[in-house]
Amino acid sequence: QTCALPIFLNGFGAITHDDIRWKKCEIKSTSILANLLCKEKANELSSCEAILIEDNHVTEGSFSNIFIIDKNNKLITRPINDGRILPGITRARILKLAVQNNINTEIRKFTKEELFAAKEVFASSSTMLIRPIIKIDEQIIGSGKTGETTKKLISLYQDFLHKY
Repeated sequence: QTCALPIFLNGFGAITHDDIRWKKCEIKSTSILANLLCKEKANELSSCEAILIEDNHVTEGSFSNIFIIDKNNKLITRPINDGRILPGITRARILKLAVQNNINTEIRKFTKEELFAAKEVFASSSTMLIRPIIKIDEQIIGSGKTGETTKKLISLYQDFLHKY
């Protein structure tokens, strides 16, 4: 399964990877070589994204922000104020749309175990928008299909884009 799938709602695969980037990843002007190496490893394994792990916690994707939907349908993503992720404008818009549409949201660190136990996982960025992740390290996530909350957020985001 590669990133070239024409119907993105079918979902994509990802891998986990140790976060090998330097310790000031919120600064955009630094080298992205480590990100590229992680992304290349994901591509070699027929996956779309590398989900970076540091101290057993998800930081972000090699070129995206990562969200999970837990078993209680809560949308969870890492805070930007700890300096471990690059703030994303798409991430911020998703959070705003979620709150506006009564999707229970929590901004906190989450573990690799929570990632694998999630009902839904998706990545976001300005170029990929919202990309459902249905398999990580060969483990199926949730039902193995794009979940309802992710579909709702994709629809809300598409509506937002068409307004502007």
